[in-house]
Amino acid sequence: MLPLFILTAVLYATASFAHGLEAAAGAGRPIGRRILWVAALAHLATIGTQCLQGAHPFRSIFLVLSAGMWGALVVYLLFAALRGPVRGVAGMLAPAGLLGLTLGVVMGPAADPQGEEFGRLLSVHVGLATLGLVGFVLASAVAGLYLGLDARLRRRRSMPTRGGQSLQRLERLQYGLMAFVAPVFALAVVTGIMVLGQGDPDADFGRRYAELVAAGVAVVASLAVLISRFAWGLRGRTAATFTLVGLAAMIAIVISYGVRL
Repeated sequence: MLPLFILTAVLYATASFAHGLEAAAGAGRPIGRRILWVAALAHLATIGTQCLQGAHPFRSIFLVLSAGMWGALVVYLLFAALRGPVRGVAGMLAPAGLLGLTLGVVMGPAADPQGEEFGRLLSVHVGLATLGLVGFVLASAVAGLYLGLDARLRRRRSMPTRGGQSLQRLERLQYGLMAFVAPVFALAVVTGIMVLGQGDPDADFGRRYAELVAAGVAVVASLAVLISRFAWGLRGRTAATFTLVGLAAMIAIVISYGVRL
C-alpha cells in the first residue's frame, strides 16, 4: 500500500501547488482541479486497499477522518463541475485531503515485518526525512530573508515598488518550497512510524514522545502554511512564522536523535 499512498500524497501536493500558481496568475486552465480528481481516485484506491487488509473506514476515528476528507473533496469537485468552482476552496481541500490520508494510513493495519521490505522502508524513511530537512532549511532561509526585508521596509514607513516586488517573489518562493516540504515530511513521519513499529513490534512509543510531538508540530506548521493561504488569505509574515516553527521542531527532532545516539 505504501507506493499507492506515496502516489496519492504526491498528487495532493501537486494539486495544491497548481492551485497556488493559478491563484497567483488569476486565470488559466483548471489544471489543479483535474489533478484533484486523480488524487481523489487514488485516495479511494488507498481506502479500498485498507478495507481489503481489514481496516474498514469505521474502524477508528482516523480512518473515518480519511474517508470524510475524501467525501468532502468529491462533493466539492462534483459541485464545481456542475455550478463552477468556489475560489480558494480547492486550494484548502488539497492539503486537508493529504492530512486525512496521512492520518488514515498511520492508523491503518501494519504490514508484516520482513527483512528486505523493512530495509527498503528504512531507506525510504531516511531519504524522505533528509529531503524534508533540506526543504525546511531552504524555506526557513527564505522566510528569514522575507522577515528581514519586511522589517527594514516597515522601519522606513514606506513600501518602495522594488521592495514590494522583492517581498512578493520571496513569498512565492517560500510557498513553493513549503508545498514541496509538507507532503515529503508527512511521508517521512508515516514511514518513520512504520519503521518503528516493524523494527520492534513491542516498541515503546512513549520513549519517542518528544520526537513524535515535534514531528507533529512540524507537519501541522507546514500544512498550516498551505491551508491558511487559501482558507483565510494569510501569507507573508504569518507563513514565514509557521515555517520557522516547523524548522524549530525539525531541529528538536535532530537534537533528540543525537542525544539518544
